[in-house]
Amino acid sequence: GQPTLHLFLGGDLKKAFDAVSTTSNGNATIPLDAVPKVMDRMYISKAPSHDVQLLLDELESIGCNGIVSWAVLCSCFKRAVEKIESKLDDVMEESTSCYSGSHSSYRDAMRRHKRALIGPEKVLACPLTASQKYGWFGDEAVRSSHKVMGKKSCAETIYQSELIKSGVLY
Repeated sequence: GQPTLHLFLGGDLKKAFDAVSTTSNGNATIPLDAVPKVMDRMYISKAPSHDVQLLLDELESIGCNGIVSWAVLCSCFKRAVEKIESKLDDVMEESTSCYSGSHSSYRDAMRRHKRALIGPEKVLACPLTASQKYGWFGDEAVRSSHKVMGKKSCAETIYQSELIKSGVLY
C-alpha cells in the first residue's frame, strides 16, 4: 500500500507518544520496541507495517540505543515524512508530465490523446470508483456471465434498411 505517515501532524504523534511514554528525571522516553505501539495509538488502529518500518529505519539510521526520547522521535518522524513527500512529488511529476498545470493544457493533451508516462494504477493504491476496478490490475481478467445477444431492430428500421438496399432510397 501507499505510505500514509505524511498525513499526520506532529501533534498527533506527540499525543500518542505521551500516552505510551514514561517520565524519569523530567525526560519522557519510550523503549525502541514501543514505537509500533505509539504508531498504533496515532492511527487509532493497527498502523500499516510499511509506515512503522519506515520510522524504525529512521531511528536505526541515527543509531538509537534502545531508548527513544521525544526529540529523537520527532526528528525521525520529520525525516520519514520528508522521504515520503519527496517520493510522492517524483511520482506526481512523472504522472502529470504531459500536462503543464493549466486547464487548457490538460484539455489539449486529452483532445490529442497524449498520455501520461505512468498510469493511475502506479500513482494510486486502489481504484477510486467501483467501475475503475475492471482492468485496474492487468493480470486479473474479469469475465461477465452476461450473454451478448445480437442487435434487434424494430419493424420501421428493417423496412428502411431494405429500401436503402434495394436502391429506392439512398
